[in-house]
Amino acid sequence: MKRIKHSSISPMDNPEKYRSTLRKLGYRMLSTYNFHQQTKRVMSFAIALAKEVYVLRCKEGVLDSYGNEDRAYRERERHNRDTGHNAQVYKITKSK
Repeated sequence: MKRIKHSSISPMDNPEKYRSTLRKLGYRMLSTYNFHQQTKRVMSFAIALAKEVYVLRCKEGVLDSYGNEDRAYRERERHNRDTGHNAQVYKITKSK
C-alpha cells in the first residue's frame, strides 16, 4: 500500500479530501468498535517489529503511527492546533 503522509492534508482546507486520505490509509472514523480495531492492528504491527510505536489517535480514529516519540508529540500539537481537537499519543510496546 502506498504511504500517504497525514501531515500533507489539513482537515480545515478540504474535509472530504482529508477523510478520503485517511480512508486510503485504511482508517475508519465512525465507530468505537473501529477505534479499538485500529489500535489492535497497530499493536500487532508493533509486535511484529518488536519495538515501540507511538500512535496518534483522535475522535476521527487513528491518524498515524510513528517510531519517534518527539515526532508523535509534534504531530499531536500540530493536529490539535489545526483542528481544535484533543488528539492523544499512545505508546505501544511489545510485551515481554
